[in-house]
Amino acid sequence: MKGIIKTLTIACVALVSVSCGGVPATSNHAESVCDCMNEVGLEEMNLSKLSDRSFQRETERAAEEKLPPCLLKVAKEMNEDIDALSKDDKVAYTRSFLKDIIDTDCSEKILSLIPFDMMGLAIGQLEKEIERANY
Repeated sequence: MKGIIKTLTIACVALVSVSCGGVPATSNHAESVCDCMNEVGLEEMNLSKLSDRSFQRETERAAEEKLPPCLLKVAKEMNEDIDALSKDDKVAYTRSFLKDIIDTDCSEKILSLIPFDMMGLAIGQLEKEIERANY
């Protein structure tokens, strides 16, 4: 029994040591970016709204007004995180951030807006463009 407790204790200490390594956590920054996107109206978007010109203009205006200052704040916080890191740790930090972005609700919302059933049409158009460019 003591061996199991000792093993679990060592495993927990090792896990904490590894997770608190040289690279700061990025999930809070990914969520902050998502919050910025939601301020612009991402949560309300759907395919029918995206085809509405007035919704597009309203969303574009909101994005131009709200996104830059919001994203700048997040970028400054991230810059503070990576300022003293080595090149390798900066790369690891950036990879972690990108993975955390994918795991946000915003990413799921954006991916749900992709009309995957129209992929064949897009491929056909791309093939036509390539054929035209070759002649």
